[in-house]
Amino acid sequence: MPGYALLCSEDGDKADDYLIDECCNGRKMITGEIAIVPKENQYSILTNILGITSQTLARKDIDVNQQRLVTPLTIISEGKEAHGVALCIDSQKEKNHVDIMILEQHAQRDKKDPNYSEIPMREIKAAVKFANAGIGEFYARHANVKIVVAIELETDRADLYKSIYPDCEVINGDVTKPEDMERFLKKCREENVELLLASPPCQGHSKANQSENKDEDIRNRLILNVTQTIDAYPFKNVLIENVPDFLDYQSDTILPEFGGLTIREYLEKFFAERNFKVDINQHVNAREYSETPQNRTRAIVLASKISNWSLPPKLPQEKWKTIEDAIGDLPSLESGERGIIKYENDPDWKDRLDILKYHNAPYWKEKDVEVMKHTATGCSAFDNQPPYRPTKKNGEPKEYYRSAYRRPKWSDAFPCVLQGSDGMGGMVTCHPGRKLADGTYSDARAYTILELLRSYDLPDNFPFPAWASDDENLLRDVLGEAFAPLLVKNILLNMPR
Repeated sequence: MPGYALLCSEDGDKADDYLIDECCNGRKMITGEIAIVPKENQYSILTNILGITSQTLARKDIDVNQQRLVTPLTIISEGKEAHGVALCIDSQKEKNHVDIMILEQHAQRDKKDPNYSEIPMREIKAAVKFANAGIGEFYARHANVKIVVAIELETDRADLYKSIYPDCEVINGDVTKPEDMERFLKKCREENVELLLASPPCQGHSKANQSENKDEDIRNRLILNVTQTIDAYPFKNVLIENVPDFLDYQSDTILPEFGGLTIREYLEKFFAERNFKVDINQHVNAREYSETPQNRTRAIVLASKISNWSLPPKLPQEKWKTIEDAIGDLPSLESGERGIIKYENDPDWKDRLDILKYHNAPYWKEKDVEVMKHTATGCSAFDNQPPYRPTKKNGEPKEYYRSAYRRPKWSDAFPCVLQGSDGMGGMVTCHPGRKLADGTYSDARAYTILELLRSYDLPDNFPFPAWASDDENLLRDVLGEAFAPLLVKNILLNMPR
């Protein structure tokens, strides 16, 4: 298969031959790249492409194995920049038709968000349980998924959700209370919701939780609440997300209803008995399946009553993003500095200070700053010579912890962002830094909120409301609890409809 085909308006036959060849080569997915140069702005060639694919993929009288055609498609207009889209065509032979979708439409010149309501892909309405602040669903609209109802226990997170998604009904309620769940299900019925997204609390399963009693955390029962909701309403698709150890959890005390089964075994049985096709994945790293520059690994359960629902294909490793890709262009900050104030008169930044709205460095104690100034990029402060090694208040050496007091390499991905990311004792929370003329290293601090947003490839002007912008602990917590939004988008693009 050619990796790239340049087609002009008069090349209709060439386009037909290209697609017919690809449809008959035995693969289940076609990928390639097509560029179109319209002649006098006539787009008949696009009609040809859609027409021949429709007539080929969905025909019952010929032996075609394809289920999907996905190809980058570039339309180049004279005197204008290229407009790029992804052309996705799903065949449904049993219905003798294909679904044609134009995905991720963008224009280099136009910086406005595209109007995703115009994408010819059927809109799916979704409901969210354990909603947090909705970080994970931020790009769902790119897959033509509309969140219409969400339920969240914590008031500050529910208020954030309402601010970010003003058209969604957000219930600040308890999923274990029948009256709150009835409101949730009532909205599902009114809106004809098809998709359930659920991220039960992970603290009882997380490796970051060092509590000896975490296995007996009553919140570990909430997966049962998810399955009860699935029994109470006819969802067509279900996506459940949690930390990897979630699937291995088993407790006769907390979950006696499971009869000794692990959560994985219980969900396999539960969905099979209800005629769902289920795909359970224990270690899904967002960096490998999307352009998320963060090593964020999660267990993901995909269940569908329509057809098989699987993860999107992995990205080739050369497309994995790094810390340098994400934040390498941002200006340096030291502990306690605020970006807008520091750079308000800087010739490179004074005209674009809006980018630095969330670029404010947490305050660290002077002793800790000095330690990290003498810690090189990619190194641990525990390898420093005294007096630049971590010590307790009484001067005794601190116990070594692999990911604490460490700077990553610029070529690394962000580590998994957690709550409380403003300290240096967590999961490699310190900025990589750059070597200075005096031999020390810059940016002896934790990541800023802006840098954490970029660790998810979220926009610099993320729509946090004004009342929350100064509550840095809240913003760090909701970002530390988030499902990677680009991964969510790619999974939803792969969802049966």
